[in-house]
Amino acid sequence: MSLARSWIAGFLVTCLAALPPVACAGGGGPSQIDVSMSVSVTPSSFQPGDRGTVTLTLANAGPDAAGVAQAGDPLANFVIGPGFRLPTTWDWGPFDILWSTVSGCVATYDVIGPGPPPDFFFALVFQFYFEVIPPGESRVCTFDIQFLPEPFETFETQWTYVVRGTQVDTNPANNEVFYTIVAGAPYVPPAPVPTLSRWASIGLGMGLLALATAYRRRRAMGDGDR
Repeated sequence: MSLARSWIAGFLVTCLAALPPVACAGGGGPSQIDVSMSVSVTPSSFQPGDRGTVTLTLANAGPDAAGVAQAGDPLANFVIGPGFRLPTTWDWGPFDILWSTVSGCVATYDVIGPGPPPDFFFALVFQFYFEVIPPGESRVCTFDIQFLPEPFETFETQWTYVVRGTQVDTNPANNEVFYTIVAGAPYVPPAPVPTLSRWASIGLGMGLLALATAYRRRRAMGDGDR
């Protein structure tokens, strides 16, 4: 993992850890959850300017519900999406989310920073919020992404489910997913078929006509000699 990516993830996790803890249902000890995450993107590769669809799935194997909703805030589960280091020109990342297409979750973004020396860079980070997930159930969020017209290389995205409040995930190994966005081979247009200019076409036609006429004359002369 690069220094920039480690810093982005660490920054957000540290901020979340500073939030006040959420009381567990029933007032007992920490509730136990087992949230796994999967990410898929279609199509499998992209060209600059292409559009695709992301499917983000959270599944909770229990035994308790994942997330504890607070009054007026049902969004109890949180996923840190891909983060991109922003150059000094403040350009966006390689793609943007088409916000009107988001379904099944609430998607936002933050610009965070500055990062560690010597660059002190800023970063763009996408975030996704889900409602409480009862044991044995899953939640699916889909949204479209639009790649910017600038060329890009194949890159890896990191997605992290953050356990909030006083819950304990019994299998934290499946709280993180790495997904590679593949840059497709550049489109190479077919080589143009050579064409003749108007005058060249006329000249070729006249030459073929003359050749055909000469052939008929030679054949006629041959028939007359028999």
